[in-house]
Amino acid sequence: MITINKKDLTIITAKEQDIHSVFYVLKNAAEWLEGEGINYCQDWHDPSEEFKKRIKNSLNNNEFYLVKYENKVIGCFRLQSEDKLLWGERNDEAGYVHYLTRLSTLHAKNVGKSILEWIEEYCRKKNKNYVRLNCGMNSLVLRGYYELLGFNNVGTVVVDNEELSLYEKEL
Repeated sequence: MITINKKDLTIITAKEQDIHSVFYVLKNAAEWLEGEGINYCQDWHDPSEEFKKRIKNSLNNNEFYLVKYENKVIGCFRLQSEDKLLWGERNDEAGYVHYLTRLSTLHAKNVGKSILEWIEEYCRKKNKNYVRLNCGMNSLVLRGYYELLGFNNVGTVVVDNEELSLYEKEL
């Protein structure tokens, strides 16, 4: 079994011309989740114009990153310096992770862990004290995965009628 480590990955800031790569990875993740019977992130299948605009704005704000392995896009994520919608006003420095995905063919290959290790290192260099992320309250496998990687569940929030678990890891 192949294992992909942080040093094997190239992570670059995505640009507007990379929007098709971002949507390819997001759609792949939605299809995998649906195949597993998980009703989460299904708006990634057929994104609304509003969702497309949100992703485009994130690209223009240099918040989206592409993850490459052997020069092929295998994942993506969004990293923000604040997230008032989910986390409210905060008086500390943190990196907020969204849309953390990798291609379904790379399941159990260490890619998610390696991406999060890169994010943690990047946030430390930017003098952040925490990495924060969220997932659906009913996504028990994903919640367990984050906890296994050292993230602590610090609460829940409801956004657009969806209950989300909030996780953070002190750096």
